[in-house]
Amino acid sequence: MLAVPLTNPTNLDEWLDHIYVYPKNSQIDAEKTVENAADLIVGDTVTWTINADIPRVENPAYNGSNARFIAPDYFRIDDTLQADQLVLDPAFNAVSNTGIRVTAGTTSLVEGTDYGITEDSSTSGANTYQILFTQAGREALAAAVNLDPIAKVSVELDTKVLAAEVIDNTASVFPNQNSVTQNEPLVTPAEEVRYGSYNFQKDSSDDALTDLSGAQFRVYSNLDDAEALTNHLEPTTGPTDGLWETDASGQISINGLRHSGFADGESFTEADPRYITYYLVEVQALDGHQLLAAPVPFTVDETTGASTPWTSDETIVNQATTGAFVLPLTGGSGTAMLTIAGILILAVVLFLARRRSASEA
Repeated sequence: MLAVPLTNPTNLDEWLDHIYVYPKNSQIDAEKTVENAADLIVGDTVTWTINADIPRVENPAYNGSNARFIAPDYFRIDDTLQADQLVLDPAFNAVSNTGIRVTAGTTSLVEGTDYGITEDSSTSGANTYQILFTQAGREALAAAVNLDPIAKVSVELDTKVLAAEVIDNTASVFPNQNSVTQNEPLVTPAEEVRYGSYNFQKDSSDDALTDLSGAQFRVYSNLDDAEALTNHLEPTTGPTDGLWETDASGQISINGLRHSGFADGESFTEADPRYITYYLVEVQALDGHQLLAAPVPFTVDETTGASTPWTSDETIVNQATTGAFVLPLTGGSGTAMLTIAGILILAVVLFLARRRSASEA
């Protein structure tokens, strides 16, 4: 229970303007978030952020004119990355040479001075990064919470995505020495990113055709790029040049795309600007077949491309030309040749028409 008003301890003739109330045993909380709305393919770098309350350790010598809170006796944050799913990307942000950045309130902390980073690979298939605060770092925490009683410590990790699957991640916060002794860290709720696949079955209008290999495709993240054949996607789990080719059975798996309706740790509908519709464009048809007339839209979620054994999510059919002229792809070099040819034919027609008109006159 608190009785107000309170006298200002540094000026007994005034009341306190601001009164802060703290629990006797200060509790802290922590959460983890992720940003990957713009990271559409496996191989892109996503940023995970851990936000934890700073322990408010009461200064036993507090007299109203000195610091109310002192540094905790220990502070550490651990984050474990599965080696086949995520890897730190130090090249993503020039501010950090490790892929990890730490702040206390509004103050950026310095690795080697305020904290150290230790990598523990003793668990098979996993790398745990321990961010251990030094005495200087813990004093920086105290300074931040003295300046702002609700200040937080923030740790950002830039990680490159390695796998086309659902990847979840948590962090452990050790706010004091007792949490280490008792091995009772505060564990954040899990956050996740989702990457997956889409399977296409290529077929032909010629039922006698048995070898469906050789058709080539690229993938785009919007219709404008698909029609212009610019900025195709190249996930590292796909072909190195982003050019998918059918096998003899006509199968292709477009692997390594961010789920269309899931990013930044949450689901959303098509009305959300983060929602992605992908487009498959055929750039080389089967021998003796027409190219697909238009880009094929598709979306990726937890149900697509996931069947074992392989099952197509969609079948696309090429029309056999039976010796007819093969139309070029919209936006391809063949369309330019057709345009030039059309202009020349039109010019010839106009020239002949003018000559005939002049002759009749």
